[in-house]
Amino acid sequence: MSFNQPAVPITVRNLPFTFSDGVRFNWHPKNPAFGRFLNSLSFLFVGFEQYIIKVLRDAAPLIQDPAVKIEARLFLEQEAQHSVAHSRHIKALTKTYPGLQSTLDKAIEHFDQLYRRETTAFHLAYIADLEATFTPTLSFAINNRQPLFEAGDANVSSLFLWHAVEEIEHRSSAFIIYN
Repeated sequence: MSFNQPAVPITVRNLPFTFSDGVRFNWHPKNPAFGRFLNSLSFLFVGFEQYIIKVLRDAAPLIQDPAVKIEARLFLEQEAQHSVAHSRHIKALTKTYPGLQSTLDKAIEHFDQLYRRETTAFHLAYIADLEATFTPTLSFAINNRQPLFEAGDANVSSLFLWHAVEEIEHRSSAFIIYN
């Protein structure tokens, strides 16, 4: 496999993740530190995924290769689904814990500032770099899903595992688009 070619065709899946109003912050009582870590990622993912969407929209007119145009569109659509799903998780958490809204606002503002401050070329390189680092960690999580996720809330666990699988699916997309 080359980093210049997709490993697996991207499939955009619109999964209807819903979270009850009473979603617990400590959704993983047997491993609360892991649950809190993933909660924090959910806040970052909302800001980061929105950032990716803005950058890909900026980059779309610059892409000449028809295959890369398709790759970019599918990558954008998949990232949009991730943003929607994590936003639902965060919305349920902030409904129960209103003080968390400022955390979401700060995460989004961080990526908004980065977007305003840097060039499209920088953004594409930044996204490609981050996306490339996810595969080993996410593969570990998927391969160890039973001990890591089994005792946690099934809906929240499913959200993170679905996201992990899709990140691996498009692991080379950002690099292809950057090139």
